[in-house]
Amino acid sequence: MAQSDPVKPLPLEALYRRCPPEALEFATTDQLDPLSLTWGQERAMRALDLGSRMDNGGFNLYVQASPGTRALEQVRAFLRERASTEPVPDDWCYLYNFTDPDCPIAVQLPPGKGQVLRADLEMLIDELSTSVPAVFESEEYQGKLNELQEAFNAGQQQRLDVIGKEAADQGIALISTPTGFNLAPMQDGQVIEPETYKKLPEGERKAIEEKVVKLQSRLQQVIQDVPKLRKDAQQQVRQLNEEMLHFALGGPVEELRDRWRDQQPVLEHLDRITADVIENAQAFRNEQGVVLPIDVLRRYQANVLVDRGEDEGAPVVYEDLPNHNHLVGVIEQQIRDGAMVTDFQMIRAGSLHRANGGYLIIDARRILSHSLAWES
Repeated sequence: MAQSDPVKPLPLEALYRRCPPEALEFATTDQLDPLSLTWGQERAMRALDLGSRMDNGGFNLYVQASPGTRALEQVRAFLRERASTEPVPDDWCYLYNFTDPDCPIAVQLPPGKGQVLRADLEMLIDELSTSVPAVFESEEYQGKLNELQEAFNAGQQQRLDVIGKEAADQGIALISTPTGFNLAPMQDGQVIEPETYKKLPEGERKAIEEKVVKLQSRLQQVIQDVPKLRKDAQQQVRQLNEEMLHFALGGPVEELRDRWRDQQPVLEHLDRITADVIENAQAFRNEQGVVLPIDVLRRYQANVLVDRGEDEGAPVVYEDLPNHNHLVGVIEQQIRDGAMVTDFQMIRAGSLHRANGGYLIIDARRILSHSLAWES
């Protein structure tokens, strides 16, 4: 049997391959095309590609890799590349719910339109700050308001005059006092003094008392009708306010209605604002002049929860601290008059809102370590 050749050591040149700089066709790596996202894990990349294309709800991807493989960076880069070719999702806003303030209305708008709506509503509020006070200070409004007040007073006085004349024809005086109206017998056009009245014959006193009872019933009916008359007068004032405010708000509101004619939720909100201004017309005034109640004007604004105005493609959001509040958002509170209060303007978006329509990346170990986060 032939003896094998003895093992020979390799020469130094065989252990090292030189790469002289002059053999390279570039000066720096900036001149090279980016490397493919694949890092030798073709099956993993195919799985990532398949899973990220699942559009139906309930599908999630779980990626596991050894430390030092930069798997997170590779996944984010892969999703960014894919998201850049996908459409930008819509903006989301919260609007005040005039029917149920504790349940604000979520409105979906085309990308970038949320900030436009907020600016338009701020402009409308500025218009309210000048046009509504001008309505109540105008001579036309004050003149019509005085006419309504004079008509109410004249109507009430006319009814009292009828009873007063009827009473005078029967020898009874209708006397106005700080506490109301009284009926008293008269003689020769003068009210009979109590001592003189007691000296009258019993039959005459009885006849006078019967007249007083009947007139008192008529007077009571007139007094009972005063609240109804006042309510009718208030309704007329409200109609006057509606007429004047519709005229004052017609220009700016119609301008916004034309601008947002394709967004029905916005049009409905503008209608609700107009109705609320009319309903709360008196809230814009006080005895010293016109005031602008912050709480009233605040509810006309828009809370832009998610703004896509500067996005290019679908969002890719990495949540570094996936606790409950960071995922689903938070409702902030303020102290007013010693009490904690909140409203729709204090709702803040979470990563689920920001990633809506795109991709959300979460460290699985961290989400399981935070109470309520997984349930969220």
